[in-house]
Amino acid sequence: VTTGNLTVTDEVKSTSTHADSGNVLLQTVGGSITVLDDVSSKSGNITVLASSDISIGQAATAAIIKTEATGKTVELEATAGGVTMQAESGLTTTNGAMRVMAATDVVVGKLNAGATSGVVSINAGGAITDADADGGSQQVNVTASAVRFYGDDGVGTSADDLELNVDTIAAKSVTSGGVY
Repeated sequence: VTTGNLTVTDEVKSTSTHADSGNVLLQTVGGSITVLDDVSSKSGNITVLASSDISIGQAATAAIIKTEATGKTVELEATAGGVTMQAESGLTTTNGAMRVMAATDVVVGKLNAGATSGVVSINAGGAITDADADGGSQQVNVTASAVRFYGDDGVGTSADDLELNVDTIAAKSVTSGGVY
């Protein structure tokens, strides 16, 4: 979309099983992207690029962005905004890679890259926080072999830390907030 926002209200599914095919690209040059239903690829990678914000799920509506083939990637980038996932929404790969980048904050729902060899990288120009903000429902936010967090204004909070199921963690809070 060259101008305006993109809202996904019905499932987007690539069923191609051929090698080097089945990639999915959702992109806005001048707007935000809201994903309210599942986006999946049987054999390819998925990329979501927004010039503003990216939202995955909303209120009681969960949405999952998922690659099914082993080793494929999911990438989200909000070049001038933030990435917000509803608590039950998120990203899934089969031992692949995930990269989430935002100019401002990243609110993390459920990221499952695969515990054997999946990797996750989250970079935020603001804070990286947990979508289940109440601190009471402690679901696992990241499942992966390795995760990297880089948040200018903190990673998690003292009241609501990020729950992880990972082997290797690298985290940095640049200006404020700390790492929880």
